[in-house]
Amino acid sequence: MVTHDSRPQLARLLDRQLAAAERLGIELIAADNDSRDGGLDLLRDAARRSSALRLVSLSRNRGYAAGVNAAFAAAPGRDVLLINPDVDLAEPRVVEGLAGLLEAFPRAAVVAPRLTATDGSIQPSARRFPSLGAMVATLPRLGELAPARRAYGRFVEPSQARRPIRVDWVIGAAMMIRRRAYEAVGGWDESFFLYMEDADFCRRCARAGWEVAYAPELALRHGYARASSNGASLLRDRARRRHVASLARFFAREPRLVVGRGRCQGLPAVSSRASAGGVDA
Repeated sequence: MVTHDSRPQLARLLDRQLAAAERLGIELIAADNDSRDGGLDLLRDAARRSSALRLVSLSRNRGYAAGVNAAFAAAPGRDVLLINPDVDLAEPRVVEGLAGLLEAFPRAAVVAPRLTATDGSIQPSARRFPSLGAMVATLPRLGELAPARRAYGRFVEPSQARRPIRVDWVIGAAMMIRRRAYEAVGGWDESFFLYMEDADFCRRCARAGWEVAYAPELALRHGYARASSNGASLLRDRARRRHVASLARFFAREPRLVVGRGRCQGLPAVSSRASAGGVDA
């Protein structure tokens, strides 16, 4: 888990995340990016109370991808479930189910659950690779245009799947990552400070012959408070500027995606035993 000024989320969910880790007999590693809001003190206190929490404290805010890499370095040789601090681990069986799917599909670099909002609605966490049209749809007023709405609908359509499918990418809020794939592609690209680093990681995995799987029968609740979605203008909002810069970097590395080339293909059906940690391939 990568944190930066995440005290409200940690105050609400850290105890539940630690309880899940303790029940599963695994570690929760928190890589903190120089928090200044009291969140780091909260983590230090929790680490004193629970041996299940390992704290990695970065001396400055190096960005999300650097935080992910720091957390991976603290767990050598292990597959890792990456979660955001606003993800509720109330159901530890979901972690077991994701681990079972990762074992069942040896070419999967990433297996991700469905993410739901507090009202139970499905969040658009599984996606095709972005196109320029889909990104235009996220802009004020332009998103109301019919072509932009259609492009965005195609972009997030995989999130509505009812069975496990291969997808282009999933957001980094909750993804179980195979260590061998992580090492094969060199980890996360730290030149992405914030946004699109998850899409780029999945893109590089695909380039290396790995797959990304979305498992909608396994669900976690997610707060999804993205700073760049607050409606502020590009000139006034640093988070939105970072998002645009990351998109430009992503498209520069894969220019064919500007016009939209992502596709999703079905994975073999997985039985309901997956939610209990077992999988029928």
